[in-house]
Amino acid sequence: MHTSGFIEQMLGSKSTWIDPNVYRIQARWNDGLQYYELLLVYVNDCLVISYTLDATMKKIGEEFNLLDGFAKPTTYLGAETEKFQVEGGRKVWRFKLEQCSPNC
Repeated sequence: MHTSGFIEQMLGSKSTWIDPNVYRIQARWNDGLQYYELLLVYVNDCLVISYTLDATMKKIGEEFNLLDGFAKPTTYLGAETEKFQVEGGRKVWRFKLEQCSPNC
């Protein structure tokens, strides 16, 4: 199955109108609160942004060979990622921009 077909049919996702490589997947917390996971796909790189990514990544792994398995991101599209603490103490993921060229 083609990648976009799998994402839309098996994961119940739709690509965003602003970028066809970014998909939204409806998800629910245990208490029923709805939120959206984001799935970013570019060629053979995949990044899932979710509170509970295991179920989504397992479905992807059933259809495609995950060369490195799945874990917290260390790189995406060649850029290193890191966890960063913002004002107020919340931790977020970000790209290490010092490695990017001036054109990125």
